[in-house]
Amino acid sequence: MDAMNPLARDRALRQEMKADGNLHPALYSNEQHYEVLKQLSDGALAVLLDQRDYARPVLQILIRELLASAILKPAIQMLMPAYMNKLLVTLLEYDFPELDPSAEAMRLHGEQSFEQRAAAYKDAECAGSPPPQSIKKRYLSSMVSPYSSKADLTNGVADSSHAAGEFRRHAS
Repeated sequence: MDAMNPLARDRALRQEMKADGNLHPALYSNEQHYEVLKQLSDGALAVLLDQRDYARPVLQILIRELLASAILKPAIQMLMPAYMNKLLVTLLEYDFPELDPSAEAMRLHGEQSFEQRAAAYKDAECAGSPPPQSIKKRYLSSMVSPYSSKADLTNGVADSSHAAGEFRRHAS
């Protein structure tokens, strides 16, 4: 048994367990494995779906097949030792690039300024006052369409008739 390769050893162990009746039905064949996944999916759907949706055969079969083949089967394959070993080796052998100090400083500054803006907004919200004007303008400017004018931004509301005219002008 020691001279066998792992695949042959697995097959021999499977045959021995099958003869003894100790092998789980999911391990008899790939078809049996898929049937067990479908049964598990069906049980999960009985709990997760609304009774009306579960009573629809087409919906039940479609979602069961998607859950079994697109979610459960890949998830189980990712739990196999060979895949986990491959993933660990890939991560351990990966050469992570060094970060540019100036890029790291810019990233930290951006995080800090975001946290400061979020804290100011939260403080204003807790106090019951409107958010600071600088945050409000920045938020509105990110939501405005490219056809809006600066005057629309300063009013805080996009003028739809003006924006429609701008759109027609740019479209023609």
